Amino acid sequence: MIKRVLCICGMALMGLPFLASSTELALDDQVVTRYVQSLHDILPVLQTVERSEPVWDGGLPDGFPPVLDVTQIRRGSDLYRQLNSLTQKHGFSGLEQWDAVGQRIWLTRLYIQEREDLDLVYEQLDALEAALRDNARQYSTAELEQLMRTFQISKNHILRLIATRSDVPPVQAHMPDLDAALASLE
Repeated sequence: MIKRVLCICGMALMGLPFLASSTELALDDQVVTRYVQSLHDILPVLQTVERSEPVWDGGLPDGFPPVLDVTQIRRGSDLYRQLNSLTQKHGFSGLEQWDAVGQRIWLTRLYIQEREDLDLVYEQLDALEAALRDNARQYSTAELEQLMRTFQISKNHILRLIATRSDVPPVQAHMPDLDAALASLE
């Protein structure tokens, strides 16, 4: 039972390479369109940056684009100035806002791709949590507390993904463009 619990929790956590924080821009068709258009200018710049550079967040599961870690780009560097200028050209306040919007878009894309599995994992987590509570005597207090924390973290991550449902229509309309961008990053 404990292996099954940890396997499902691990799957829920490992399947989420990044979690977007809320962004000041609501995702509508215009914002998604501007983001997709910006990729045509930004991706060629990013492709010149070696994958070994710390600006790339590595270790992502297969099928996900490499994630640009904006916090690792030194403010004032040539790369930062170039990317910031390009994002402003496309109507974003700067690189940080562009990044936040992009994270929300990719998170929504992940939800679209995985929505059936996410619903199933969430239901399994509920069932396993109930079974764990029913069999609580099998575990030490520390093990039980750790498992319950893991359940809660997993469920919260899945809920954050599910919360992107309202963003599905504008993102889904641009799925071919996003997939083409994903392919160019590989």
